[in-house]
Amino acid sequence: MVEPIGHDAILRAFDRMITGNRLGHAYLFVGPTGVGKTTVMDWIAHRLWCVDLIMQPDGYRVPCGVCATCRAISQGTHPDIRRVVGDADGVDAIREWRTALQRTSLFSGWKIGMVESVDALSESAGNAMLKMLEEPQERTLLLLTARHARAPLATIASRCALVQCHRMPAAVLERVMRERVDDPEVAANYAQEAEGCLGRAVRRCLPEERAREAQEDVAMLFQGSMVDRLHAIERVLHAAPEHREAVRAEYVQIIDRCRQYARILVRREAGHPHRVAALLPWLRVLAQGERYVAAHCPPRTFLETLSACYP
Repeated sequence: MVEPIGHDAILRAFDRMITGNRLGHAYLFVGPTGVGKTTVMDWIAHRLWCVDLIMQPDGYRVPCGVCATCRAISQGTHPDIRRVVGDADGVDAIREWRTALQRTSLFSGWKIGMVESVDALSESAGNAMLKMLEEPQERTLLLLTARHARAPLATIASRCALVQCHRMPAAVLERVMRERVDDPEVAANYAQEAEGCLGRAVRRCLPEERAREAQEDVAMLFQGSMVDRLHAIERVLHAAPEHREAVRAEYVQIIDRCRQYARILVRREAGHPHRVAALLPWLRVLAQGERYVAAHCPPRTFLETLSACYP
C-alpha cells in the first residue's frame, strides 16, 4: 500500500472521522481520471482495518501497509471488502456485491463496498446499487468513484457525501516526477502534460530506450513454444513497479505495445485472408485489454491468455 500523494487533507479528515466514530454511510470521490480517487479509497479501507496503525507526531494515524489485513486488502483477498468496476461489471456483479455486503462480517469489523467508475454503470446496475444506498447496513461503508457528479449520477450522488479530489499543484507534481525521472526538463514536461493528475504523469515515465526494448520483448510473447512465451512474460513483468498508479500505467503500456505489434502483423498478412482469420481469436482478446485492467485482472493472467490465443 502506498499513501496517496496530494490528498493529505482528505486522508486526515477520514482519519479524524474514523477515530471519532463519525464515519458516514457512503462517500462519492469525484475527480478527473488519474487524479488518485481509487488510491484514496484504498487508503481508507486500509485505515479502517489495519491492526498496527502508525501514529504520527501530530496524532494523525496511518495504516502500516504490511500487517496481514493490509496485505489482504492490497491483494484483493480480504473477505469483508468487495469491489466492482463500473465500466467492466454489469448488473449481476452489482447484485452479487450487494448480497455479499448484506452478510455478517467474517471478522466482526467494517464491511466495505467499493465501486470504481460508478458513472460508467449501466442503468440497471445503477438501480441495483441504489438499493444498497437507500437501505444502509450497520457498520457497512460504501466508497464510490466517478469523474463527475452530474446527471445521470444525481440520484446516486444525492445519497452520498461528496468528496472532491483536486488536481495536484503543478509545482508539487513536478517535484514528485523528478523523483521518478532523471531529466528535470522531462519531469517538468510530464507534469505539465498531466494537468495535475499523477496517474497520467506516471504513464509518461517510460524512457524511449526502454520503450524500444519493451516493444521487442512484447514481440517475443508470440513467438516460439508456449514455454518460450512464458519466459518472455517473465521478462516483460520483471521490472513491474510497486506504486499502484504506476502498475496500472505500465499495464496499459503493455497492452498498447501488443496492439502496435498486432497492427504490424495485420498489415504484413493483408494479402493472406486465411492468416488474418487465424489471428481473430487473439485480436478479440487483445481488444478486451481495458476490461482486464478495469477488473484488476493481474497482468500475468492477461498476458498468458493472450499468448495462448496466438496461433
